[in-house]
Amino acid sequence: MIDNYCERVDASFWSEPVNALTNLSFIVAGLVAISLLRKNRASPMYLWVLAGLMILIGIGSFLFHTFATPLTALADGLPIYAFQLMFLWCFPRFVLRINYWQVCGVIGLFLVTMVVSSRIPVELNGSENYVPAVLMLGIFAVFAARRALIGTRWLVVAAVVFAVSLTARTVDEWWCVSWPLGTHFIWHILNGIVVYLSWLSLFFGQRAVRTDGV
Repeated sequence: MIDNYCERVDASFWSEPVNALTNLSFIVAGLVAISLLRKNRASPMYLWVLAGLMILIGIGSFLFHTFATPLTALADGLPIYAFQLMFLWCFPRFVLRINYWQVCGVIGLFLVTMVVSSRIPVELNGSENYVPAVLMLGIFAVFAARRALIGTRWLVVAAVVFAVSLTARTVDEWWCVSWPLGTHFIWHILNGIVVYLSWLSLFFGQRAVRTDGV
């Protein structure tokens, strides 16, 4: 059993009910995205894939916060990283309109930042793994704002909310004594908003680019 969060007090399936149930945030985000796509059937396939990954994030995280095994930890982590990498490819390629090699450079920078952040000499309860994602969202938001691109506001809000949610994830174990429920559930709720807003910025951004014929 993996016990990383305040709420878990034993090895039982339902030891983290709040952490488990708040994964509905991701599933709802994915379903709302799919509903929007069904009204815009000409949307590119990558938007459908990202919407599906939101749902998989919720399912994988639910499994981890119930079974809490190394196998369910993979089910939790893989869809998250798949979403991150796909968004890192799609937003700069189809909204910022940078070329193939520049996008490869962006992803390379992200991977290097992940390695560097994993060596931060401070215990952050695993949150150091997500610092590169916050930085990338912020960088994308700056470039989108400078070009006055449609969907920029969603990305800016996503970056801010992500920073708040990452803080909640980081302090979870620090609050165990005074607040046994912990703060990890806030990470789930807010990150459902983050992935949806990020997706929304891509949805509107790529539509604007295609409409303008760029």
